[in-house]
Amino acid sequence: MLPINEFALNKDVIVIGHRGASDLAPENTLSSFQHALDAGVDMIEVDVQVTADNMPIAMHDLNQGRTTDGDSAVKDMSYKDILKLDAGKWFGGEFSGEKVPLLSEVIDLIHGKAYLNIEIKAGEQSLSSEKIHKIIDTVADCNYLDFSTFGSFDYKVLAEIKKYNPSIYTAAIKIPWENFLPSQICSQIGAEIFICSLEELTREIEADAIKHNIILGVYDVDSKEDFKQVSEFKVKAIASNNPALIKQLLEGFQI
Repeated sequence: MLPINEFALNKDVIVIGHRGASDLAPENTLSSFQHALDAGVDMIEVDVQVTADNMPIAMHDLNQGRTTDGDSAVKDMSYKDILKLDAGKWFGGEFSGEKVPLLSEVIDLIHGKAYLNIEIKAGEQSLSSEKIHKIIDTVADCNYLDFSTFGSFDYKVLAEIKKYNPSIYTAAIKIPWENFLPSQICSQIGAEIFICSLEELTREIEADAIKHNIILGVYDVDSKEDFKQVSEFKVKAIASNNPALIKQLLEGFQI
């Protein structure tokens, strides 16, 4: 695999499995990530939080109630306790017993098969430097820094990442309904990537990203109608909960 910076330059459109293939399997689980790999994605997107005992895990919500049978905040639980949770049965009986994976387990699964996009979930209070560094160090220990990007809605997190390791590719995710352009955000924190929702993608955002050589990514593109809409723009990365569909559409359509 090429390093992520070289891959991004040479790939026309990067297909990203959003939380894996979360239309087909419970989000942020190994089953979901495997479905995305089976679909032939270029990159896996995973939401990452850090437990009370400093273990980076794959989970979107700050509270576990939506996607597990627990009801506590991730930051207040040890990984040992999180391992007791069922992260699959809410989605379907065939996934009963699915566990919340460690970030390192996600990397082990996709190693050499797909790139990694880590979205760091910070909550109302920005993460401590220790927890941010723990996420980075976990990826480094798995020998996957060269094949990973780090994104967040919390731009303080991204600034800390650059401070800790300036060579890491970072992605500023547009805060909904704030009207800053990609260059206005990325220039402040040194981010190479700007990500926004399909709903908020505009010609102004597109033109600004192109002008300033910023990689433009869009989420969630989950249907033929969504694909038709995004295909009218020059985007580098498409994140989908149904990446198999997007791969099929791309094979018959050149963006």
